[in-house]
Amino acid sequence: MKNIFLSILALLASTQLFGTIRTVDNRIDLPTNPGQFTTIQAAITASSPGDTIMVAGSPIAYGSPFNVNKQLVFLGPGYNPLRAIPLVANITSGFTFNSSNTSGSKVMGFVISGGITLTGGGFHANIQIRRNSISGLYAYDSTSNLLFAENIVSGAIQFNGGGVHGHTNCNIVNNIFTGGGPIVNSYGYGIVPLSNPSITFAHNLWINGNVSNPLISSNWNNFGNPCLLTTGMRNMNIRDNIFYNTNGGTVGYNPADQNCLLTPVNYNYNNNLTFAGGPLPLLPTPGTIGGGNLNNVNPLFTSILNSGNPVDFNLDNFRLLANSPAKFAATDSTDIGPTGGAYPIYLSTNPVLTGEPPIPAMRFLNHTGTNSVIPGGNLQIQVKAKKIN
Repeated sequence: MKNIFLSILALLASTQLFGTIRTVDNRIDLPTNPGQFTTIQAAITASSPGDTIMVAGSPIAYGSPFNVNKQLVFLGPGYNPLRAIPLVANITSGFTFNSSNTSGSKVMGFVISGGITLTGGGFHANIQIRRNSISGLYAYDSTSNLLFAENIVSGAIQFNGGGVHGHTNCNIVNNIFTGGGPIVNSYGYGIVPLSNPSITFAHNLWINGNVSNPLISSNWNNFGNPCLLTTGMRNMNIRDNIFYNTNGGTVGYNPADQNCLLTPVNYNYNNNLTFAGGPLPLLPTPGTIGGGNLNNVNPLFTSILNSGNPVDFNLDNFRLLANSPAKFAATDSTDIGPTGGAYPIYLSTNPVLTGEPPIPAMRFLNHTGTNSVIPGGNLQIQVKAKKIN
């Protein structure tokens, strides 16, 4: 039955994945563990560039440090999978991509307590980090064509360093940010040519809550520090986001918070919505340009029901009501916030937030007839799968 399970798993994934598929399950106490490996690092070592590593949900955290030095696809079950036993793959130590050879890698469907770090003195291109519950992203090397989308983020997004090439065409889109403190620190030490696009924050939601006050924000949201060297961060596009309950603080770049006398270069701040239920400074903030922003306007979410956690995946519903002022008000004519844009955080097939990767998922497996067959015989099975968009 173990080999049958692996064959079906590979068949379901074959429409979208390439290379050899390797499976990881750390539940060594199971009498019939379907995983080929019990640790993620062992699967990484055994894999070739372009392979896919599928990690099973488990009550045991995958805690060892994971160093990635080749192009790989990592798939977990989601941060809130719609299954009878909704086990997640909890990565407590995080992922470290420490080589330019990791360009083209993907990470989807995990709970990543340690965040993801791009380092190693190289150039990281075309990396996708999607549908995770994650503490943060830390880019210490040059990055290009990065996609960070549909994540639940409890910590910071940091673009530090950047080398000669800086950070170009990096898209932080359709995420929900929670947690306290400065939630976005964008530092650009390296040269970012003025003619190149740099970093875009679009269609995100900041609720910045904590356990006792799940929807109370910190006093400000920092989108850059152009004071580090004379080349600082440039070409920041901050558009179509919702800042919910921002507690009267400055939204966007605030030079006073950085003790900085310089102003950002080509910061565009368009069609964002803030809501605090109290006075807020007018948008855009000093040093930025833009328009179409809605200041201190209720976005009219469908429901916010949680009382103990920053985001309750099953009870909170951040879809917009039909009469929301954010409906079809984004720069791309979709919704402002995470339900608009190219990567809406709610999947059309799921009523709640799940984080399940965009591959077919097996929902039912059963065998008919006898429980055993002779060598070379046939075993009849029934499989039901569901497409996840």
